[in-house]
Amino acid sequence: MSELLRRLMTVTGRLTLTGNLVAIGSLIALAQSTALYWGFTLASAGSGPPIGSLAEGLARQPWLLTLSILLCAAALFLLATFIYWSRVGLNRLIRAAQRIASGDVSLSISGLRGDHTEAGQMWTSMRQMSSNLASIAGQVRSSSNIIANGSHQIAEGFASLSSRTEEEASTLEETASSMEELSSTVRLN
Repeated sequence: MSELLRRLMTVTGRLTLTGNLVAIGSLIALAQSTALYWGFTLASAGSGPPIGSLAEGLARQPWLLTLSILLCAAALFLLATFIYWSRVGLNRLIRAAQRIASGDVSLSISGLRGDHTEAGQMWTSMRQMSSNLASIAGQVRSSSNIIANGSHQIAEGFASLSSRTEEEASTLEETASSMEELSSTVRLN
């Protein structure tokens, strides 16, 4: 009985797939062992006592029926709780994945460090993925800034080269015209 209470406290403290299934299994096992203790078996198709003896036994021990109903209700409650919290957790995970997929890598994912459950491992992976994508985006931004600065410097270099080439061309033109004048003067003399 103390093992069952410990498992129930674990389930209510932190919902895990394994913990819930173990607690539900423990409740079912407790119901079966209680019934077997009092001389009854939980009937499965064709096995078990005749209905009359079960009804007689329940009439003699009415608390057994109450205990069985309470145990089944507790098992159903734990199952419903597990399903509800699983869906809530999956919905949170889906929303986080959608935000990351839309480009929001600033998402702060909080989770328990050292949580080795399936959900904890998934959240750790999501946190790592978000961090890695933010790092990649930062590296791309830095690289694009370096490329932009380099292309700006190249453009300035080309502009400077172009202006120097134009100056040289005009100087060459002036030299050519001076040479023509000199040549014509030499012919005249």
